[in-house]
Formats: sequence, C-alpha cells, structure tokens
Amino acid sequence: MPLTPAQSQKIENYLTSKKLNPTCPSCGERKWTPLDIISANTVTAKGTTNGGNSVLMVQIACSNCGFIKLYAAVPMGLP
Repeated sequence: MPLTPAQSQKIENYLTSKKLNPTCPSCGERKWTPLDIISANTVTAKGTTNGGNSVLMVQIACSNCGFIKLYAAVPMGLP
C-alpha cells in the first residue's frame, strides 16, 4: 500500500523520536526513503502460516544502495 505524505511524515517523526542510528549497514549512507506498507504472514516453527495472522511493515530503503529495512507499522500509528 503506497504511503501518503502524512504517513511518510509520521514515519520520519517516529524514527527521529527513537534516536535510531541512520547509517546504512550496507554502504554507510545516511539518507533513507519510505516506500510502502506491506503485509507478511507469520510463520510457525513448522513453516506453516499461523492462522492467517499478518504483520504490517513499513519498507524503508537506503537512497544510495537500495538496502531495505522493515519496521512494524502499528507502533508508528500507521494502519
């Protein structure tokens, strides 16, 4: 699901408030771009999906090399 400008701002505010290290572990750049909210099914130890449960995640990509980090969307106040 594409992000609205308001959602992108929420993400930026959230990450700033947590004082996270913004350095990309792949290339060392410090500039990131929010991409989309995605959903992933949870998986049990046996490798099966867990009753249709899913986790909403925000993709954030390094603006230099494209490395992607995932963050849970709900704690950020996103749907």
